[in-house]
This record gives sequence, C-alpha cells and structure tokens, in this order.
Amino acid sequence: MLADLDDIAVEAGQHVVHFYERDENLALAVSSFLGAGLVAGESVLVVATPAHSDAFDAVLVAAGIDVPTARAAGKYRSVDASKGLASFMVDGRPDTERFDASVGATVAELSASGTPVRIYGEMVALLWEQGDVEGAMAVEEQWNDLGRRSLFTLFCAYPSGSVAGTPRGRHRICQHHSAVVAERRSPPAPPDERTRRFEPTVFAAPAARRFVTEALHGWGRHAVLDATELVVSEMVTNAIRHGGRPFRVSVSVLADAVRVSVTDPSPKLPTLRPDDPEVATGGRGLHLIAALARRWGTHVHNGGKTVWAEIDESVRGRTDIYRPAD
Repeated sequence: MLADLDDIAVEAGQHVVHFYERDENLALAVSSFLGAGLVAGESVLVVATPAHSDAFDAVLVAAGIDVPTARAAGKYRSVDASKGLASFMVDGRPDTERFDASVGATVAELSASGTPVRIYGEMVALLWEQGDVEGAMAVEEQWNDLGRRSLFTLFCAYPSGSVAGTPRGRHRICQHHSAVVAERRSPPAPPDERTRRFEPTVFAAPAARRFVTEALHGWGRHAVLDATELVVSEMVTNAIRHGGRPFRVSVSVLADAVRVSVTDPSPKLPTLRPDDPEVATGGRGLHLIAALARRWGTHVHNGGKTVWAEIDESVRGRTDIYRPAD
C-alpha cells in the first residue's frame, strides 16, 4: 500500500506549507500526506477545490487506499474550500467566532474518536489568489490559534506563481508555519528517453509514429521499428477515442528492448475483448499490443492513465499481418 507515494515526513501537531508549480506535483505531495494518515488509522479532513479533491482521491485509490470505505467510516471528509470560506467570512473578512463555530467544530468532531487528525487546507490560497493577502494571513493565524487549543496536523499549499507576484509573499507565509514541504519535481528524462505532446486529431497517429520512428532510427533500434509503430498507433487511437484531450507519447531505450507509453487524461482502463472476427473491431487493438509486446500494462494516476509496452527483437516476423489504421 502506498507503494507509489513517497513519504511526506510531517510531525504531529505541525502546521506546514507547500509551494507548488503544477497541480500534478501538489496531488502527489498532498496524497502522500493524507495516505500516511489513513493507513495509520487517523482521521483526515480535506478543504480544497473539487478539482483538487478529485485529484487527491485518484492518487490515493491508485496507491491502494480504499477511499469509499474511509469516507463511509467517517475517517475521510472533504469540504469545498469556497464553501468553507463562506461559512466564516463576514463583510469580506474572516470572522474568528464563525471560524471556530465552523472549522473548529469540524475538527472537534473528528477528534472525538481519540485518533490523530490530519488536515489539508487551501482556503488561504483562494484568498491569496483573490488578492486578499491580509485575509489569508488572518486565516493562517486562526488556524494557529485553533492548533493551540486542539491537536491536529495541518498542511497548507499555495501556487508558486501567485506567491511570486507579492513582495515578501513567501516570507510572510512562512512566518505562520512551522516547516516548508519541498516541491516535488519529476526527474529529467535521460538522454535515451523522448516525450512529445499531441493534440487529439486525425493527424495524431501518423505524427506519433513519425516521432517514434525518428527516435528509434537515432538510437539504431531498427529491428523493432515496425512493431513499435503499430503498438503506438493502437495506443494513440485509444487515447483519442477515450480521452479526447491532449496526450503524451514517450519512447525510451532499455538494455534489450524499447519501451513506449501513451498517457491520456481518462482514468478508464483499456479492456481486452474476445479476439473474435465476428465481434466488432473496437477493443481488439489490445490483442495486437499483447501479441507484439513482451510485456505491457496500464498505470492509473492522478492525471489519468498511462498504457505502456516493452518490445524486443523477438518480434521479428510477427508484424506482417498487421497494418496501421490512421
């Protein structure tokens, strides 16, 4: 469980802050924090935009967390950040008494079971992005005051871009927190890996094949060229059909094979259908991938899913019966 999430080391009772550049990085960091609490039997409260809440749930589920069961047991609760703000704002200013009656009451309810409480909140980020810096700092202090009366661990987050536009913004925010959670960045692609983004158009499949062909020619992997082109065509066709949004194609060199993958925004998993000529052709592309790849699979993540395949030289002679369909 949580095999795909790196540990976020946050001590109980801390009020930490995270500055993030991309929503994908935010989802990984926050989900690690939340998931560690759920695995330990703690109660979790998420106060975020619906889009962010959905992203956290997707990462947790992909990492093996039973989110529906945690919700049903009252161990995992989500609140829309905008509605949370509205519950204690008076004349455009955060009201302390209403904050205690709303947020404080929710924290007390979660604490009643006697288990530790973890909270992720971005109401302060909403205020900051609206230009209400003083309001955001007032809410941070209300959280700190509540923390002096109740034991919980709080994780806040701000988009790096909005903070950079305010003089001394990061310094002011950090003054209200006990620690900063470092930004998680994807490692740079090695020299033998290439990635390109494509739009979901009728030109995507041939363009993706050309991209892969150029990479394989450059690496001298001519023996797997035909098979890899066919596999990419099927993957791209599925991404266009089920995702309908921009997607990424990646190709890399392994010691004895090449690896190709397509990442699209749809969490819907591909399904192998009966390989029967009497059955409609939709869905049969996976049989082609399975026939040409030594290994293949899918990985669901917060940004959708990735379908991947590894192809080695044993594929020679198996591509003659297949033809790419653009």
